[in-house]
Amino acid sequence: MEAEPLISAHRFRAILTVRLRQSYRTIEASYGDTYHPEHACIAARSVINSLNAHHDACPVPVISSTVLFVLLFDGCSRGNPGPGGSGSVLLQVDPHTGTGRPLWLASMAYGDNRTTNNMAEYRGLLHGLLRAKKTGLQHIHVVGDSKMIINQMQGRRSPLAAKLTRLYCHCRITADQCAVQSWTHHYRTHNKTAAALANLAMDSKVSRQISATGQDFPTGCWDGALRNVPHDLS
Repeated sequence: MEAEPLISAHRFRAILTVRLRQSYRTIEASYGDTYHPEHACIAARSVINSLNAHHDACPVPVISSTVLFVLLFDGCSRGNPGPGGSGSVLLQVDPHTGTGRPLWLASMAYGDNRTTNNMAEYRGLLHGLLRAKKTGLQHIHVVGDSKMIINQMQGRRSPLAAKLTRLYCHCRITADQCAVQSWTHHYRTHNKTAAALANLAMDSKVSRQISATGQDFPTGCWDGALRNVPHDLS
């Protein structure tokens, strides 16, 4: 039986270099010129977590060309600020046919009247990234209708609003651990699944999440959102 190819020392150094660079960029973007002794501890933990993160490059993985994993996210706030909700969807997509199968859905409610649209959007993204990390999904493609958030995540630029900085930092670190492959802005007309889940949470004031059992989701409150999946992938 042929042994699995081990990663070379040169490639190992390259991986560590990238992880360190990503960690320090995240910290720099999050804290800027401000400094507090607590930041040093946070920075150290961020670097350690990044270095210790699971990385499938040892041995180097082969990414299947027959399946993609896509994360859709959205968020909303009634009154902006006001109570809100977020929606997150993980899909397994066949790139040849353009068809997708939902793997996991989340509809999360936020009762805090200070919740803004951007806070809810970031939370929708974070829930999806954390789920991808928990289930070991790598090289996922992230799609959202918030051009601001997509640009900030892709360009590693921290939000100006202080209340979004911590959410951004958490998303950025988790995205690096999941080795996010692409960030794509999509118009709202093609993000209806996540939007429906966000509105469901905001209206019902109930948080829900569910994973697919076999090939299907149970019927009920999820029907309205799931109906939009083919349209979002078209």
